[in-house]
Amino acid sequence: MIEFETTGILAGDTDRVTEVAVVHLSAEGRVQGQWSTLVNPGPLPGAHRFRRVTTSQHAPVFAQIAVDLLALLDGRVVVAHHAGFQLRFLIAELIRAGHPVPRDGGSVLCTMQLARDFHPGATRSREDCLAKFGLSRRKTPASVATNALATADLLAAYIGSNEDRSFWDRYLGDALEEPWSRVGREEAVSAPRGWVPRRERDVDSPRETHPFLRRIAHQMHSYAGEAEHLDYLAFLDRCLIEGYLAAGGALQALAQQLNISRFTCESIHHDYFVELSAIAARSGSLDEHQIGELWAVGELLDLPASLIRAALDAPRPAGVPQLLAG
Repeated sequence: MIEFETTGILAGDTDRVTEVAVVHLSAEGRVQGQWSTLVNPGPLPGAHRFRRVTTSQHAPVFAQIAVDLLALLDGRVVVAHHAGFQLRFLIAELIRAGHPVPRDGGSVLCTMQLARDFHPGATRSREDCLAKFGLSRRKTPASVATNALATADLLAAYIGSNEDRSFWDRYLGDALEEPWSRVGREEAVSAPRGWVPRRERDVDSPRETHPFLRRIAHQMHSYAGEAEHLDYLAFLDRCLIEGYLAAGGALQALAQQLNISRFTCESIHHDYFVELSAIAARSGSLDEHQIGELWAVGELLDLPASLIRAALDAPRPAGVPQLLAG
């Protein structure tokens, strides 16, 4: 399992990794080891005000941990919840540090994508996927380390509920054929050198959040269509959950990267907003601020005002909040 904390959501652009956690799981689903470290992102380009990092001054930069991180990944299937997001940051940081990456991103499994097979009715959130198995997040403060362990718990549940080993064995075989590291497996590290795990007193500076949008985004249903479309939808979820929705460039770039046409993207935005509005309406009477937040989401999705008004059954209030940071 791999999990990153980042300064934002734009991999390879203005944002950097600030923390990484890795958990090794056996083929049977047992935890074999876990590692984590803070990462000093260095100077951030532009007027960066999304998530200011105040805890990583004493931590190594990504280039200093890259070799050990690659050794931890070598011969392993890279697993994450919303793996597309995590993999984009991993590849961007490795390229920035001058390291090659496996062809096609190596052997990767996404527990969010797998949920469509194991629990078709689950939402896209990791917590809901765990709940379908009667599991919950481990009772420790939320961090990349606990997130990685939660993903490990979810993957172990998938493995335990699927007697067909051929599916898992195929990914394990691919991982051995597409190594992440040039370090021989006999040299692979058991204790990464110079890693600086987060301490209890290490905290990031607070950032603006939108609890209403966060709450309803966590309730968005899964998607039965193409995997690339689900990756894009999960990115939209993350934008709302993190209190950030990048207009134009970032969404367009991701759509191009995932080979999603403009017409399809417009359709995805339309359906996403209609579902989001319906979930919001079921939560009870909306106040003007909540309506304003939904209007802002609709506008940043580049939806026509007539569609937004029809979905919300409310006019655009004065002073629609600005969700775009950067």
